[in-house]
Amino acid sequence: MSKAYYLKVYINGGDHEYHWSSCDQGPDGLKFTDIAEYIIVQSETEQTENPETVIQGYVLQVKEDTLLIGKDLNRMQYEWLKDEIKHTDLDAYAFTFISLKGVKTDGYKIGDKIEAIVKGTIIGSNPGKAQVKDIRPLYIRNN
Repeated sequence: MSKAYYLKVYINGGDHEYHWSSCDQGPDGLKFTDIAEYIIVQSETEQTENPETVIQGYVLQVKEDTLLIGKDLNRMQYEWLKDEIKHTDLDAYAFTFISLKGVKTDGYKIGDKIEAIVKGTIIGSNPGKAQVKDIRPLYIRNN
């Protein structure tokens, strides 16, 4: 018996729709069927633990054991924000800011790009607050 599949993919601001049948034995049909079956199995599997929250961002402030980051900023947004945030309340921006606690900050400086795994959840907003489980630099600013 043949199964009919439908997949809608959102990418780069657009979407693509795919329709195919499990009896499609072409290379694309076989790949899409494998992908669809994987998605179906994963969606039906009960999660036994909370997935880790991984965030990336540029360091905007460094204090004792805390880094303030601009989450998911690109380089141009960071360059624009780095001096502006000193004079304006964070709520004035449409960006997400997170205060990461529990960081050995001596190795980080303003302008570094980091990736952090958060313990538990992010509490509040602008800035949200989170405890760091693990952190690593993605880009280290030289000056």
